Amino acid sequence: MFFEKPNVLIQNSFEHINRDIIRKSNRLTLFIFLVYLAILCLRHPLVGSDLGYGVSFGYLGRFSRIASNPWNNLTSGLEGLHYEIGFVYLDKLIGCITTNTNAYIAIISVISFLPCYYFIKKNAEYPVESWLIFLSLPSALMMYSGLRQAIAMGICLLAYRFVKEKRLIKFIICVFFASLFHRTALFFLVSYPMYYMNFSKNKKITSVVLLPLIFILKIPLLKAITSFFGASLEVGETNAFMLLTLLSAIYVFVIIMSDETSDVGAINLFYVACIIQAFGGANLLITRVGYYFLPFVSLVLPPLLNKKVASVRTRVLIKTVVLLCFVALGLYLLATTDWANTVNYKFYWK
Repeated sequence: MFFEKPNVLIQNSFEHINRDIIRKSNRLTLFIFLVYLAILCLRHPLVGSDLGYGVSFGYLGRFSRIASNPWNNLTSGLEGLHYEIGFVYLDKLIGCITTNTNAYIAIISVISFLPCYYFIKKNAEYPVESWLIFLSLPSALMMYSGLRQAIAMGICLLAYRFVKEKRLIKFIICVFFASLFHRTALFFLVSYPMYYMNFSKNKKITSVVLLPLIFILKIPLLKAITSFFGASLEVGETNAFMLLTLLSAIYVFVIIMSDETSDVGAINLFYVACIIQAFGGANLLITRVGYYFLPFVSLVLPPLLNKKVASVRTRVLIKTVVLLCFVALGLYLLATTDWANTVNYKFYWK
């Protein structure tokens, strides 16, 4: 009995940490959000290749042009750029307030990143762990460079609420509104039927086998699909294998650990991200479509890592290793993703 009391004390201490610091730490969740938002808002315009710092093209140069254009001719000088009308009007509205490029970056950062905070706060069972995972994903990198898609992704994450509440009309309206900032948002419409599909265990196992097959056959499959619809799509090889391997391993873990209490809908949407990533190695645009669905891994994984299927110490060890792997992935992406250019991060006053 004497030796059992310290073990009980340790176990209760770990449970207290999980309950009061990780699962219910709203203050820490808000702190993480505010720190990352400050990093986005205060970055130098050099960070983010699509911003086009110091040149006439890019988001900054086009913002200056749109801000100076009259309301009845906002797209003057933007011919061939295929800017969505929602983003053009947003640029004009911001231009009526300020033409300062640093202020412009800060405003866009708030608009695109605030919905991500709402998404995590309202849907994550373990928000701190979900934040660590979310910020390690390529979806978070969109905030630095792909301004239009970052806004569209934020709106789609807000629309997830209507999926869960079975409000189809509001969901469709929200997604179509997101498409006014980036057309790829329309692909998020598949999330509504996918959320409510219930696959058997055998079908889930089959779905795992499909991922490597799609990856191997992605180029002929894409060529066949585009040929069938009479469309054109640039097909080639991109470096997507590492992320696909990670996502596939996580999906296998999810299938093994999930039960009747798991969020099946979110798991289905995470699988959509896996499928798109398998195809995405052949086309960069397809890869970026997957960024709308990648955030759902941040909802799916933490509850499974906290399941009481092992001792407290074992669970803490597993969680620590998994979260450190995600942090390592995030740092790797920050250092190697050319289009984000985050490796050269500095504050705007430097």
